Amino acid sequence: MYMQGAEAELFKALYVACIAALLQRYAHFFAINRGENNKYNGLHTSFTLNKKVGPASSLDLMITYSGDTPALIDDFIIAIFDEPQLRAAEVSFAPHREASRSLVPNSLNAPQPLGSYLTIPWWMAVTVGGGGAGGARAKYKSAYMNDVFPEHQIDTLWEMLTADGFINPAAAVQISSYGGKINTIGKYDTAVSHRDSILKLQYQAYWFSPFHDDYNIDWMRKLYTRMYGALGPVSDGVMDGCYVNYPDVDLDNWQVLYYKDNYPRLQRIKAQLDPRNRLHHTQSIEGHV
Repeated sequence: MYMQGAEAELFKALYVACIAALLQRYAHFFAINRGENNKYNGLHTSFTLNKKVGPASSLDLMITYSGDTPALIDDFIIAIFDEPQLRAAEVSFAPHREASRSLVPNSLNAPQPLGSYLTIPWWMAVTVGGGGAGGARAKYKSAYMNDVFPEHQIDTLWEMLTADGFINPAAAVQISSYGGKINTIGKYDTAVSHRDSILKLQYQAYWFSPFHDDYNIDWMRKLYTRMYGALGPVSDGVMDGCYVNYPDVDLDNWQVLYYKDNYPRLQRIKAQLDPRNRLHHTQSIEGHV
């Protein structure tokens, strides 16, 4: 189908609105289903927005659940997808049937109804799909969220992930559900104090040649700055800092974004245990207070 002019703009607007609504329903589900005893605390999801290259683009949703009520997965699916999307899912849904010892799942080719699940050991479930392409160069950034997406962030994600000026099919934004048991731990009980979040975003890009470093890193820096500004995702009720295990040397205020109010305490511990700063790297705890 070929469209041009006003017709193409209308189609684009409707498609953007559809994706925006899906993202907001996804975030809203975890915003209202939070708390120590919530029945959905055994549910974990990762919703990946892949970079469009050429005419192709995709959204990937991985759902895992640990508990005795797997039907809660259906509750989640019904809550975030509208009726047309659910009908499409009933045609194309292909659950993973089994996971091999190499942790690479084999998926069914035949259409399957909602309610078909793969049951695997816990340790396998938490490692399937982890890591990037072997031997690839990579850049990561992160952000915690405590609430649903502001409109300008959804507009930015759409524009940057669909624009033709950057071509890398191995670039994506992964939006993982957060909270559950993690948020039952006190924010001062460990070094990491992000205990109110509902989502954790990972910005990622992979490539193989060092000649492509600037091309990929520049794109990600531009996307991240447009999402959060020069200071990054500072805590403001919606955003809540960054994940320390996706180290990002671009962050000027990493001390606050990684550790929030815990950083001075970590500095005091560092000064006691390593007063000469023998153990250090670019973003290691600074010894002085």
